[in-house]
Amino acid sequence: MIKAEAITLIRSNKIILDDISLEVPAGETTVIVGPNGAGKTTLMDILTGRKLPDRGSVFWEGKAIGKYAFRELARWRAVLSQKIELSFAFTVLEVVLLGRIPHTRLLETRRDLDIARQALALVDAADLADRAYTTLSGGEKQRVQLARVLAQIWEEYDDHARSLFLDEPTSGLDLSHAFSIMETISAFSARGTAVLVVLHDLDLALQFADHVVLMDSGRILKYGNPKDVLRPDTIGEVFRVHARLVAHPETDRPHLILEPLTGSEN
Repeated sequence: MIKAEAITLIRSNKIILDDISLEVPAGETTVIVGPNGAGKTTLMDILTGRKLPDRGSVFWEGKAIGKYAFRELARWRAVLSQKIELSFAFTVLEVVLLGRIPHTRLLETRRDLDIARQALALVDAADLADRAYTTLSGGEKQRVQLARVLAQIWEEYDDHARSLFLDEPTSGLDLSHAFSIMETISAFSARGTAVLVVLHDLDLALQFADHVVLMDSGRILKYGNPKDVLRPDTIGEVFRVHARLVAHPETDRPHLILEPLTGSEN
């Protein structure tokens, strides 16, 4: 389990994160939603140790995150950021193999290669393995980068639950791939991985989240079951839209219908 206690971050006399406490349990998918500037990515950066808070602490399985060595964390914690710049002439398979570096000693093994290819197949990108990464479309690059982080935490460990942090993993993807990627992420969480995802798509959050964190202005407004957090009145207040929820005829999961507020600006 990942736990944040009273996290506060201040920059240029402005409160970016305001006294945030949160638990991300293993074996479940937690989704952070909120308008632009709510502090979603900043919170993720602190939970992964990329940034230090001004006040508060982050614990992984009861131990302060700063007590772990970076290579130790990298064996069972993977992070997919919003923007990843890679201009070297790597093949797609070589990019995915970068995720295996924490587990290798200088050279990858046959098992590392097998894992990389399995991860590519899982994100529907097996046919891209020999392509130059720089020639891919934005959506293809997104899927390859997801394969990289999945390959990084492919193996289970007895002493640590795996953790997966994803910042907008469906950005740039078509509808089919966005849905299948979220299915893949959910499958990883069901196998004991603590998954934390930042999403702008509230409908995907309703379909796939076990827990939803609703943020605004650096604070957590609500945390809990998707149906309880993403209520039409709450969505309308935070995102300034008219919202309706309709139940899926087979799964009973709620689907979201949005309309702009009358007279609102484009």
